[in-house]
Amino acid sequence: MPKFPDGAFLEAIGLDRESGALLHVQIYENLRKLIISGMLSSGMRLPSSRVLMGELGVSRTTVRHAFDRLIAEGY
Repeated sequence: MPKFPDGAFLEAIGLDRESGALLHVQIYENLRKLIISGMLSSGMRLPSSRVLMGELGVSRTTVRHAFDRLIAEGY
C-alpha cells in the first residue's frame, strides 16, 4: 500500500457522484493522475478491489473496470 496519510489515498481517488461521470472512469482517471504525478510509482501496491469497493462505496466490478483499463494502457 502506498504511503499516504490516513484517508489521503481515498481522498486522492475522490468520487464526485453528482458530476454525471461514470464512477469507474473517475477512479481510473484519478489513479492515472496519481501514477503520472509520481505519487504512485512502479512497485507500489494498490489496495485490493475488495478493499477499494468497500471504502469507496462502489461495486467490485466498478473498481475492476478502472483497474483493467489501467492495465490495458500499460499502467
